[in-house]
Amino acid sequence: MKIKHHPAPAMLAAHAQGLLPTATSAALAAHVEACSYCQALCDELEQDAAKEQLGQSMALDDSLFDALLLRLDDAPADAAPAKEAPTAAQNQLTINGESFNLPRALRPLAGRVGSWRRLGSKVWSADVDLGEKAAKASFLYIDSHTRIPKHTHGGEELTLVLSGHIKDESGRYQEGDFTHLDQHHEHQPYTEDAPCLCLTVLTAPLVFTGPLGRLANPLLRLFF
Repeated sequence: MKIKHHPAPAMLAAHAQGLLPTATSAALAAHVEACSYCQALCDELEQDAAKEQLGQSMALDDSLFDALLLRLDDAPADAAPAKEAPTAAQNQLTINGESFNLPRALRPLAGRVGSWRRLGSKVWSADVDLGEKAAKASFLYIDSHTRIPKHTHGGEELTLVLSGHIKDESGRYQEGDFTHLDQHHEHQPYTEDAPCLCLTVLTAPLVFTGPLGRLANPLLRLFF
């Protein structure tokens, strides 16, 4: 598997500094997990941030340091209870009779995935409840030989391909590929001989641009 589509360095830097919404960071973390190029870049960014923070830090006052040591000495020595290992079901998503293994970075979200709902005849979506309004995360399953209606975007659209591949007018995106589109992009994604599972993050509803698709735009705003 060769990943060809990556987040911008500025987005990775914001991710390394913890400045992004949870949904966006989850998608980035899953991409970085699979992408050696972005892993190396994130390592460099984190090292640079650590050096900068160290250079700006001030020495602790002796009295504060002594107080900190006393608190550590008084802390209970009981070991934390062991966490149960996640089951196979918690590491997978199942839709349309197929099961998909989640990347490690996304497995903590498994318990927050809502029910699958059908969008058209061959597309299903399941929202991920992260308790935030800045961005909406969803798993999107697109069956084989399916076209998504042509659309642009009311805000930002991040897509991470988790299984299979998808195409649009700009190229082919396979497992691990990451795309970042906004209101300046219009496209019509489609699958070929195999279904595709993606994680999508939206900051605003899609805006369908085709003659029939425009009729659905008010409904999209209701479901966002």
